[in-house]
Amino acid sequence: MTFYAWSTNAAANDVADGSVNWQEGQSPGTVNGSGRGMMAALAKFRDDNSGLLKAPATITAGTTATYVVISNQVLTGLTPITGQAVCLTINQANAASATLKVDSTNAFPIHSPSGTALAANTLIAGTPYQFTFSGTAWILNNQTTSPFYVPIGAILPYAGGAAPNSSFALCFGQLLTTGTTYTALRDILAATSPAFPYGGNATAFNLPDLRGRVLAAPDNLGGSAANRIGTVDTSTGTDGGTIVGSTIGSHGGTSNWTQSTAQVGSHTHTASVTDPGHVHSGLGNGAFGVATLGANGVLDQSPRASNTGSATTGITVGISTTAAANAMAWLQPTIIIPYIIRVL
Repeated sequence: MTFYAWSTNAAANDVADGSVNWQEGQSPGTVNGSGRGMMAALAKFRDDNSGLLKAPATITAGTTATYVVISNQVLTGLTPITGQAVCLTINQANAASATLKVDSTNAFPIHSPSGTALAANTLIAGTPYQFTFSGTAWILNNQTTSPFYVPIGAILPYAGGAAPNSSFALCFGQLLTTGTTYTALRDILAATSPAFPYGGNATAFNLPDLRGRVLAAPDNLGGSAANRIGTVDTSTGTDGGTIVGSTIGSHGGTSNWTQSTAQVGSHTHTASVTDPGHVHSGLGNGAFGVATLGANGVLDQSPRASNTGSATTGITVGISTTAAANAMAWLQPTIIIPYIIRVL
């Protein structure tokens, strides 16, 4: 250890570091060696904080609870100096309450900036992390501001047409082979009820297929049913299936719908038609236009008004008692945005 032996008091640095000699009256021949020693100390600190250190050295299945690393600066003693820092590239996701052991020091717990033990799978394989020793624990720096602090399995709307990096994937139902790569996401989906709700198993599993679909939280999220989505049969819809509101991964629905006669409902309409009847009138000779013989024996041919008998038109009105089935759009106002899921 050299860099952390240096003092902020310049006068105290003459013999603070055995590899760097800056004593008063030192031999001229030691100046070059002292300069090179300082360069070496800075290079060790650089490499210990650049992510070149990797842990654990041996990768096993699942997660690991212990990270052991050998630094370039070689920390001594059983307890690191408060403020000492290392940057590790993690080779394997962490188990809950993981610890870090640097060189010959004891293993100390890894804590979040708030001082709590890390939850499992917080540290993701292939990701560099900076740790600073607090005196009792290694603190994971900048956890809440890290661009990687999106939990594995989180789904986000994303404006681009392709996943931003290998830590994310588009959500179109594709199959991922677990191997040693997607173990953290596999464990999350395996613990879901039902297990692997989007398809597959522990060896290979499907991501959610969000193409053309909107998302809804389980109706019983938090333990009690909201009774907003129960069991809905959409087997004849464009997405088919029956939605069960309490089951993760359940899906169905339709973007358009043709109502059946039964759904519209049989019904009748009333109508009334008033036809008062009518007569035709006209003039003719004699009664009703016919010549008659008068009382004095004279033929009466004077014009007289006459009417026909009353009659109706015979109009009828037909009323249908059923409605026709019609297709209609069945879609809320929508904008199409890709979704991504963190897989690493």
